[in-house]
Amino acid sequence: MQIDIKNCNNIDSGTIDLEPGRLNIKYALNGTGKSTIANAIKGKIEGVDISVLKPFKHFNETGTEHVPCVEFSGGLKSIAIFNEEYIERHTYKQDELLENSFEIFVKTPQYEQHMERISSMVENIKQVFSKDEEFDSFVGDLGRFIDSFGRETQKGISKSSTLYKTIGGGNKLENLPTALDPYRPFLRRQGTNIDWIKWQTQGNNFLDITDKCPYCVSSITTPKETIRKVSEEFDTKYLKAISEIIDTFNSLKDYFTEETIKKVDLIYKNAAGMNDEHIEFLKGLRTEAILLRKKLEALKNIGFDSLKDVEKVADELEGKKINLTFCEHLDSDFTKGKIEAINDSIDEVCKQAGLLQGEVNQQKREIRRTIEKHRDGINDFLMSAGYPYEVNIIEGENEQYRLILSYKNQEEEISEVKSHLSYGERNAFALVLFMYQTLKEDPDLIILDDPISSFDTNKKFAIITKLFRGEQSFKEKTVMMLTHDFEPVIDMIYTMSDIFQPTAKAAFLSNINGVITEKPILRKDVRSFVDICMKNISESDSIIHKLIYYRRYLEVIGKKELAWDLVSNIFHKDRQTPIYNDEHRRGVEMSPDDINEATNEISQLISGFNYDDVYKLTQDMVKMIEIYKNAKSGYEKVQIFRLLKDGQMERGSAIKKYVDETFHVQNDYLFQLNPREYELVPQHIINFCDSEIEKLANRPQQ
Repeated sequence: MQIDIKNCNNIDSGTIDLEPGRLNIKYALNGTGKSTIANAIKGKIEGVDISVLKPFKHFNETGTEHVPCVEFSGGLKSIAIFNEEYIERHTYKQDELLENSFEIFVKTPQYEQHMERISSMVENIKQVFSKDEEFDSFVGDLGRFIDSFGRETQKGISKSSTLYKTIGGGNKLENLPTALDPYRPFLRRQGTNIDWIKWQTQGNNFLDITDKCPYCVSSITTPKETIRKVSEEFDTKYLKAISEIIDTFNSLKDYFTEETIKKVDLIYKNAAGMNDEHIEFLKGLRTEAILLRKKLEALKNIGFDSLKDVEKVADELEGKKINLTFCEHLDSDFTKGKIEAINDSIDEVCKQAGLLQGEVNQQKREIRRTIEKHRDGINDFLMSAGYPYEVNIIEGENEQYRLILSYKNQEEEISEVKSHLSYGERNAFALVLFMYQTLKEDPDLIILDDPISSFDTNKKFAIITKLFRGEQSFKEKTVMMLTHDFEPVIDMIYTMSDIFQPTAKAAFLSNINGVITEKPILRKDVRSFVDICMKNISESDSIIHKLIYYRRYLEVIGKKELAWDLVSNIFHKDRQTPIYNDEHRRGVEMSPDDINEATNEISQLISGFNYDDVYKLTQDMVKMIEIYKNAKSGYEKVQIFRLLKDGQMERGSAIKKYVDETFHVQNDYLFQLNPREYELVPQHIINFCDSEIEKLANRPQQ
């Protein structure tokens, strides 16, 4: 599959190869445009506007010529990207390491199959509720009745409760003062009484203007004190509260016995308020309501969560039957009919209690197996990477599970995980958690945007092994790993290719003045720098190029002796007579014998070497510029540039630092790509060197 990208940030154009079902490592230098590639592909797949990626140099253009564009063949319809945004959005929440832990670590297809079978077995009970809408209303009304008592107190009814505030001192709505009796139809009419009292109260503000009614402008015959008394006795809060109390009682009447209805009606309508006998009666009624609601809600929600800790499901089901003998206030014929339907449905479920018991036990084993597999997998990674932590998946409320972190061999959960872990630890955890989440979501394409560059060698390998080996991994998934770190290439393509092949392939991405190109990296391309130096010494046309790699070869093998001293003098350009570089004789002119000895050693690999001849060549600006321009790689250009411009570069500049560090071997890996075959020098460095050499070429020669 080919992905074509145009006009995205520093990328004018480029084609990237992506092989499905494999890890596609894209090794590239910083500044190549790795994150741009990831964001551009993500935008294309998700249908997001990527106009923000328009190159800055074309940002003010209004035409369509330089509009960001991504095209690819194949059916990529979903994508997951690991980057800084993922870490911020999905990991290290207040109460868990990863959001949706239940969905990712517990809710497997097998889990859902067991849940469906368990739900099917208890469907008879649930259908009683789903088919009879009155049941839902009944449970809700019981809840509102119970809530009207407020928090439980020793007396039974809280003085701050709705019930006490509305009828505790007497029902004012039922027992209107004689003067307010004409207002009875308006005050007691459910649904409109609150609006009416608001309307009536607003009119009171205009009573003192004239003796005319502020609404109809006719003469007021009712005393103004009486009109004002309505709003003094009844405010909207009181009317709303008592209306709800009355409405709840009326909704429950069918479920109460005739005797209970009479007593409740007497208490609710009492003008004097509630006495101790009233309170004790209501307390008993409330106790029965709580008991019945609890049993009804348990039956309505019956399922795995309510049966998983039960030793015998048959006994548990039998115990869930409702016996109204102990609910004398609710023992009406209407209630009996409803409860009979529920108890019959429980009897039907009891007929397959054995099968239900087996299914519940299987589900418990499935959850335990899944949790242990994921927990042990993450903890094995933490141990191999050297992190002193462990994770566990614990159960919370409503069948929810949380992934938590603790110190190794300690059970106490680490709170505020994000602030507790170091930057590297957060990234490592997040990357592994990303893997589990992504495996659950199973997108068509997975992009890892520079995922492991910040880790040490051991942790890098532990992470790579976790991500791309084993049953729970990205093995055989379509993955693009964008990285400026060469170590994964060494591990997966060279040193352990037998472990990671054929699932891993690698390519080198380069950005040459806005054009992205890629070149495959095969096992034969990952070579020790000794091999690279020997190959390039043999194949280079110019003696300067040969000496560049010969000097590097001596440094790699640790042989910084006479031959190294002599060659190093050449790259300082102005040393017609070579000097020693060792700490004991530094700055002293080399003796003719030592020069001869060094020359003989160099000649074994570079035939015909002569210091004086090479020195004269370095002084010939025209020829040196020609050698620069004929260089096969940016690496060679940088070395020649240093030779030509060393004394002219500003001390402390970033360019000089890069050129100086490239000149020395300690900054290279044991294994590398051949700089003659892969453009390993950043393009801006080459552009700078080209520009400076061009200035030299155009300068009048002395």
